Formats: sequence, C-alpha cells, structure tokens
Amino acid sequence: MNSRFRGAPSGVRLAAALAAAGGIALAGPIAISEVNYFPVGDSDLEFIELVNPESTSFTLTGCRFTAGVDYTFANGVLAPGARIVVARDPAKFAARYPGVTTLGPYQKKLSNDGDTVVLTSADGGELIRLKYGVDNGWPTRAHGLGSSLEIVDPNGDPNDPTNWRNSLEYHGSPGRAGAGTQSAIVINEIMTHTDPPFEDAVEFRNNTAQPIDLGGYFLSNTETKPTKYRFPRPWVVPARGYRVVYEKDFDAASLGADAFTFNSAHGDEAVLLAADSKGTPTLWLDSVAFGATANGATLGRFPDGTGPLTTQRRQTLGTDISAAFPENFLDAFRLGGGASNAGPAVGPIVISQINYAPAAGDVEFLQIRNVAGQTVPLFDPVVPTNTWQFSSGVGFTFPTGLQLVAGEAALVVRTNPAAFRARYQIAANVQIFGPFTNALNNAGEKIALFRPDEPQGPQHPDAGFVPQILVDEVAYQATAPWPTNVVATGGYLERIDPAAFGNDPRNWRAAGLPVIPPAPVRLSIERIALTGNVKLTVPGPRNAAVRIEAQPILASTGWIFVAEAPVGAADFALELPASEVTRFFRGR
Repeated sequence: MNSRFRGAPSGVRLAAALAAAGGIALAGPIAISEVNYFPVGDSDLEFIELVNPESTSFTLTGCRFTAGVDYTFANGVLAPGARIVVARDPAKFAARYPGVTTLGPYQKKLSNDGDTVVLTSADGGELIRLKYGVDNGWPTRAHGLGSSLEIVDPNGDPNDPTNWRNSLEYHGSPGRAGAGTQSAIVINEIMTHTDPPFEDAVEFRNNTAQPIDLGGYFLSNTETKPTKYRFPRPWVVPARGYRVVYEKDFDAASLGADAFTFNSAHGDEAVLLAADSKGTPTLWLDSVAFGATANGATLGRFPDGTGPLTTQRRQTLGTDISAAFPENFLDAFRLGGGASNAGPAVGPIVISQINYAPAAGDVEFLQIRNVAGQTVPLFDPVVPTNTWQFSSGVGFTFPTGLQLVAGEAALVVRTNPAAFRARYQIAANVQIFGPFTNALNNAGEKIALFRPDEPQGPQHPDAGFVPQILVDEVAYQATAPWPTNVVATGGYLERIDPAAFGNDPRNWRAAGLPVIPPAPVRLSIERIALTGNVKLTVPGPRNAAVRIEAQPILASTGWIFVAEAPVGAADFALELPASEVTRFFRGR
C-alpha cells in the first residue's frame, strides 16, 4: 500500500516512522523523478531530478541529500508539477544540456553499482529514500549505456524496480518529463538463424499515418555499441507500412569492425537508435532481446506492430521464399519489403495446464500436450542424449528416450511421479515426469519449455554448445485479464484450445480439482484366422471409458457407435463378424 502525506515536518517524521514500523513504502510530498548515476563519457555529468507531484507548492529551503550525495538546498519553492535538477558539476551539465536550469554542485558521487539516496526535510525528517540497483529487475540501459533512470509513477513506490524505466532520450531528459515510450516505428520481425536462401534480416513497421525516414539513424546488435550500422539517406518506411534491412547491408565489409550478424545460438538483441544530422544519438527508438532461434524461423510482434516478439508460423518479410528453395534464391529473398506478421507458431508440444496454487495437501503440476499430427520425441534425434527441458519458472530436464504420440498429454510434477500417481490414482499409461525444481509463483511468472537444437559445429568458437529453442511459453498472472479465482479455490489453469496461442489470457480458464486426461486411445485390430472374424482390443488400464465407433468409408463425420470399453485395469476385447473387416474403426 502507498500512502501520501502533506504538511508539517512532524507529519514527515510520523510517516517515516510508520514506514519503518510496517515496512510500507511511502510516497512523499516530492519525489525523485530521474537519476543519471552512470552517465556516458564523464562521471561529472551525474544529476538527480526532483518533481512535485502534489497540487500545492513545496518549500525546499533547508532540505538536504544526506546519503548517496551531499547537498543542502539554500532556498527555493517547488511549484505543483515543477521539476528541479541538482548536478554534480553544473558547468559541465550546462554544456551537455543547454538551457536547463540546475542547482549544485553536490558532493560525493553516486555509485555505478547501486546506491541509496536519502533526502531529508529541514528538521531532519526523512522525505525520500531511494535504493536503486543494477539487476533484479532494475532497468539496465541506465547502467552506463546512455539512458537515465526515469520514474514511471512519482506517487508510486520509489524502491520498486518496475516503477522505473530507461529514459527514451539519450543522456536522459533533465528538467522535463521524459517521453517514456514510443510506438511510431518498431522492430517488427527479425530473422537470425539463416542459411541460403535466407540471410539475417530486420523488418520495421511504421505505426503512423505519415512516412518515417530512418536515414542517418543507427541499427546494432548491442546496446553497448548502438552505432554500428547507419542507414543511408533517405531510408523511408511508408505510412502504416513495412521495410526490411538485410545482412548484406549491416554485415558489409565496408563497415570493418562494426559489421555484425545476429547470434542465433545464444540469443541476441536488435537496437534502433535515432540520431541528428551529425550522427549524435538522440532517442532510443526500439530495443528487443531474444533467445536462440531455429534455422529459417522468424520472431515477430504479436499483435502485429504492437505486441512482444514471438516465433512466427512462417516468415513474412515480403517474399514467398522458404527454406526449401535452392540457395540461388537469396537475391529473390532480399527483394522482400516486409508484410504483416503471420501470427505465432504453436506446438508441437504445448503447456496445457498449470497448477500453480494447489489447495493444502495438493501438489503443483504442469501438463504438456502433443498438438501435432505425429509422434514427437522429447530429445534431439541426431544427439539423443540432448533432451527437452523446462528452464524458466521451473527447472526440469526430461530423461532420454521419451516421446509423446499425437494428442497425448503428460504431466510434470513437483513431487515423486510414483507418489503423484498413487495420490491421484492416475492410470499407468499416463506418462508422469518429475520432480521439477522451484515452486511456481502464486502471483504469476513465465514458464518456458525448450528443445535442444543441433550442437554448434567445429567452425564455431563455441563448438559443442547446444542452443535451446523455445517451444512454448506461458507468462501467467493471478490478476485480470487472467482467471482470478485460481488461488482462492485451489484449482488450476487450463488452456481452452491447446492449438491456439498460449500467451493469450483469453485462451485460459480456471478449472476445478485436477482431472488428469487419459492417454490417447490405442485400439488394436486383428483377424481371427479360423473364423475370419475381426477382434478389437482396447488395452488396459484405462482411467476413462473408451467409445468404439465405425463407419464404412473414412470421413470426418458419420461415425456409428459399436461398443464402449469401461474404465478398468484389464484389456477390453470385442469380436465382430467377418463382414466388419470392410469397415473403419476408431476409439474415443
């Protein structure tokens, strides 16, 4: 809970005392709104910005920074909505930020590795205590890469890293509100793992009704050096349209040491940086990070132009070229000017149930399901010892030799699989794996399933490294728009349509007590030699009844009921007349 307080210094002391006693983060009558603790080029260009988010003025006279830096405000009043900047070196500050009024200098220096900044009132009461960091969720670009730390909500908790962001402006925006975010031009689709007829490529989407010229701007594969490739002038992305830049441009020999490709085995990032006519950086327009990718796959935003990157069903960079085309189609691939994204790839294995908040005495579990039309091995067929794994949210590496047949569901549990099977009376033909490590977070987190790609070959500096390719991920939450009654009821999340996108909360519902679905029906058919009759067998054990149906021709409809194999441990056998050999059978 956040509280606000106004008025006399005694109120400041009372609020600070309440915060100390109850562990409550309090927002004061003023807030630290921006911190440039690790400026590019010169540490003397540090600054701290204050803002008054209240509707009444605040007197700064006698207020003092007592931790992090040392500075006392001699006088001054901060009007509602106004900002004031305190600089470590006002003269150097004025050279970088002309026209911005500043106070200072302050003594001491902010730590580049995280620090605590305290502002007190004239009588010593604590007004603000900010403890910023460089990891555990704190924005990373502010750590010496050209952004400042910029608060999202001055009325929010100053010590919550999610309440801070990297400034969009290069060097920050002292003395004014930062732009925060932009969506006019975005990196919309990217291909990073390529053999001819493909090569690395980046697609941009213009989300506005006016053309946007990226001429003179920069593209890079790292925020640590964002000025590697500079677009020629002009380089226009049409209104509501797309444009693609290819590896032949940003990996050109003329770029020397700045030439680059994307690292498809370890993952990488793509960075778009605006610049003025002299090449001086001005705005971070977009920066996306991504993991390892499969050969020929692209990562694209979903929804198109606005959402996060996800693996696409197919490449949509503006041509119909696929990996099946000969190598000499590379030039045709380079003609692509971009197109709307195809949408997420789903499967072949998906996360179909998540029991993250079980009732007392129950056990956390995940269900996975094969949504492909064929058997899927949970290992690399080329190197069978390299198996699939969960390595986000929970930790679990599947044993060797496992596979799921088409439609089969299996469980990954947080306890001994045998104990789980006995507790919930799960049939022997349902595969159960475990135990996984790390408890699932009741507030929500990302669960990700990966498969191993082929190991890096001897031509690579990391020969033998096994890239991990994302198969499916779900970033569930306990709050809307995700189902909100899971924690209270001890139920679990169930994917409504396993073949639909898993990171859409609309594709999930809250289910009741765990109901483990049966394994796919395995119906065997044989001819009895002496009579010519047909014998159908549904093997046991079965944790659900099986409906046997038949039809004279193989079609999607028109199935007729023949018999039902009840729940049971023994095989169920049915003998039919020889005339039935001309019919088709199925078990459901």
